[in-house]
Amino acid sequence: MSGDLDSADYPAVADELVDAAEQFLESKGKGSSGNYRRNCARALRAFFQYLDTEDPSPPAEAEHLDDSHFRRFARYLAVEDWLTPGGEPKTSDETSFTDSISSGTMRTYYAMVSAWCGWSVREGVLSTHYADSEASQEPLPENSDDSVRDQQTWSQEQRETITRYTDHIVGEALDDVDRAADAAKELRDRAFVDTIAFSGVRGGEILRDPNDPDRDGLRWGDVNLDRELIWVVPKKRKKNIDDRALTPKPVPALKRLQAALNPAEEWPVFPSLAWRLYYKRLRNEAPDHLSEDDVEGTLDAVDGRADLFDLCREWGVTPPAVNTTSGRNVLQRLCEDLNNDEDFVGELDFSDSKHDYLAPHGARRGVGKVLVKQRGYDDAAEQLDNTPGVVQKHYSHIKVPERSADVGAAFDEESEE
Repeated sequence: MSGDLDSADYPAVADELVDAAEQFLESKGKGSSGNYRRNCARALRAFFQYLDTEDPSPPAEAEHLDDSHFRRFARYLAVEDWLTPGGEPKTSDETSFTDSISSGTMRTYYAMVSAWCGWSVREGVLSTHYADSEASQEPLPENSDDSVRDQQTWSQEQRETITRYTDHIVGEALDDVDRAADAAKELRDRAFVDTIAFSGVRGGEILRDPNDPDRDGLRWGDVNLDRELIWVVPKKRKKNIDDRALTPKPVPALKRLQAALNPAEEWPVFPSLAWRLYYKRLRNEAPDHLSEDDVEGTLDAVDGRADLFDLCREWGVTPPAVNTTSGRNVLQRLCEDLNNDEDFVGELDFSDSKHDYLAPHGARRGVGKVLVKQRGYDDAAEQLDNTPGVVQKHYSHIKVPERSADVGAAFDEESEE
């Protein structure tokens, strides 16, 4: 164990919560930078110290923790009386902060506590990501205009690392299966990462949005890989559908995924792989001439993802699409797996990020940064489906070079700098 936290120091707080935080820090120590882990430990000490000494209803059991604790903690971070006149934490706080706490730092440390909360949900310690609710975060100071520079932006190194890792896992998966469709998870994940890493498309434009029936995920019928184009429902809704340039980079991964799945045009490009959803659809949409026993017998005989896709194709059933939440979960899982892979340990650095994983919106900002540097505001705005004014506001700190012609080569030029 990392030894950063001891439940004995926080007697009013459930041991299970502190132990989970210690395990979270231990997992960060396996791959993430030392700075990120240390900052997480600092933020979690502040959180548990607050719960133990300041909160009116400290959670004595893990199930007692709820969004009200995070809301009060956010308010605690945002007020000034927990700091000395010089901006330092009071000595009784025992959080080991050494710098004054700016609004941006308050938000960053809350985000680190939130990252632990999300990890605890995935580990089964907590049932709900309470820290992520709008009510919990409301007391935090608003982002200033300058804060856009502090939002996550995939760097060239991060982009190369995650795409190299997805190439790696695809290669390993294909070596272990008889049919490429059985490696659908790895092929899909690589295609998804490449698409957001190099096109600048919004996650909500290619994944299913549970709150918007018009956004049901990108379909193969809306993809033209030869022309390197996709058609999506645009954010601004000035028209029902709009084209987006893929750029050449994601095309090979998408072609390999398409070849493995042999999808119908109405199939989602990024299918969910939750078997229960497939079984539900296959039962509900099975051919009328099949009896219930025939349907169940056929489903019982399914062995692997390739069989599942074959059955969807045979029965004319459209697979479910990955939704926006699951898209973020895919990236969280990939980053965690990468950081625990002996060939990649330590290659992703999140010390300057508010997230402990590569978030989808960070990919879009990364594309914008590359295009502004290599092509200028106008070309970046066209690729990102924004106005030049909006792009200039978000990337005004980047010195724009002379324009050149081909947007697709911008990432190659960036990697050569």
